Amino acid sequence: MPTRKSRLVPSIADDQLVALEVFKDLIKDAEGRREYVNADGPDGKQEVYDRHRNQLDDERLQTADYSRIEDPARTLLERLSDSELALLSDLDAAFVEAGLSVTANPSPLMVH
Repeated sequence: MPTRKSRLVPSIADDQLVALEVFKDLIKDAEGRREYVNADGPDGKQEVYDRHRNQLDDERLQTADYSRIEDPARTLLERLSDSELALLSDLDAAFVEAGLSVTANPSPLMVH
């Protein structure tokens, strides 16, 4: 499993990316994933997210808002199991390790 060297905090003021960065930090270890998965419903998951966010040292992440991870993405994340969240986190760590990044782009990544 790749190790995450550092968090990627968006240099731009994009609330969604900052919120997602806190989520990625939350699920990077087994304890965070377990707490998130075992939380009672969306409100419980938000409480876990908020508690984790408040423990982070990076001031840029302190204002992250869980609700900025908008549906359907948030609902899909809330339905994932511990092992699925672990896979998601491992993939993210591998992408970071490989130097892959996404630049802010006003157009959608996929067009339907």
